[in-house]
Amino acid sequence: MLHLKKINFKSNNFNYYFKIILFYRNDDDYCKINKVEKVIPKESYKWLKKNYKKRIFLIIKYKGRNIGIINFDKLENTFSIVINKKYRNLGLGRLSWKLLLKFLKTQNCKQVITYALKKNISAYNLNLFFSYKKKLLKSGWTKFYINPKKQ
Repeated sequence: MLHLKKINFKSNNFNYYFKIILFYRNDDDYCKINKVEKVIPKESYKWLKKNYKKRIFLIIKYKGRNIGIINFDKLENTFSIVINKKYRNLGLGRLSWKLLLKFLKTQNCKQVITYALKKNISAYNLNLFFSYKKKLLKSGWTKFYINPKKQ
């Protein structure tokens, strides 16, 4: 079964969870589709040390395996999801979204913003399905507005 595991950072598990986050952040497909560069581990480690309290990281687990990660920015109310290529197109992305929105409801989150490129068809369609409003930006990205309480 699919479920989300919230990462609770502690001094004795920080390095372990950092490696998981870095693995998904530097995923080849994620970087290619979203037109972002891979991050340098040393710089990423410093960034995470400085910013982990401003984020919620949720590991997507399926049948006991880590298959993806959700990075939620508590200040901007934005998030990104990365799912292993092997587990895409199985409906797990949509289930992950539903679990995320259910989680955000418990956090009293009223509005979430997310972005997708139209060429990332799966992500774009999921954003479209869950959003109540969208706006095309000059950068080519589409900004989606989602209300977790109405899901």
